[in-house]
Order: sequence, then structure tokens, then C-alpha cells
Amino acid sequence: MSRQITLEECLKGRDKLYPKEYNKTIELNLFKTIQAVDEFLKDYTGTIVVTSGWRDQTSNKAAGGAPSSKHTTGEAIDIQDKNGELRKYVLANLEKAVELGIFFEDMRWTPIWIHFQIVQPKSGKRIYIPNTLPPKDPNINTKYDSKYDVVIH
Repeated sequence: MSRQITLEECLKGRDKLYPKEYNKTIELNLFKTIQAVDEFLKDYTGTIVVTSGWRDQTSNKAAGGAPSSKHTTGEAIDIQDKNGELRKYVLANLEKAVELGIFFEDMRWTPIWIHFQIVQPKSGKRIYIPNTLPPKDPNINTKYDSKYDVVIH
């Protein structure tokens, strides 16, 4: 059996520090996100370290997150990937991501973590470019078949 991500790992005590920002909707979103990511990672044999889950607005700004970051709604989780093993797993399992409704920030922008989110980005791409800044590591290969993207009409 694989390791399960906990609510506490995703909250990091922020629910107690910022109780006015944390609510039942965020908690339900976070449960859905954890469930999807746990299912996606159930065959992953590497170490799972949650680096970011739900963020209050202050923590989100300090982390450089967009004001509309899915972390602030409980619909995103970041998991450490210092050696690129998780990236390889993600790229090899995009069909599973489609089934579970998971999208990822382009790993060239997040070279030491993987951003999982359960909300389709505006682009409809399974692996999307998160902002207009240059990539932190432009040499990372994140090429994948566009059949995994969502067709937007």
C-alpha cells in the first residue's frame, strides 16, 4: 500500500494561524485534491514530501504564488522532486492524470517540485506554463502527446 497524504501535511498549521481564511469549502476541495493525488501516486515508489498545500493569502504572496493560485482554494498540492523521479513518473502516467482530472505546471518552471491541481487551466493543457517569467530550468524535457490536453471549444 502506498503512503497517504494527510490533511495536516497540506495545511502546515495555517488553518489555525489564519482561521478566518480557512473554511469548509477549502477543506472539501483539499480532500478532493488529496484523494486525486493519492490515487495518482499509488504506484509511485519514491519519497513523497508535500512542500505546499493550502495557502492563506499572506503565505501565498510570500511563496510568489499568483493571487488566483489554486493553493488558496485547496485545489493544488506541490510535492518535492529534487531528483526528477516524480517528473518521470508524471510524464509516464498522463493517461491516469486525465482519468483523475489532474493538471500540472510545466516542470521547467518548477524543477524541484511538481505542482498538482484539480482545476483545468485556461489553456486546457495537461502540463501548462504557469506564468510569463522565464523557466527556472529550460533544459528539462516536458514534451508529451497533446492527446492528454483538454479540448476547449
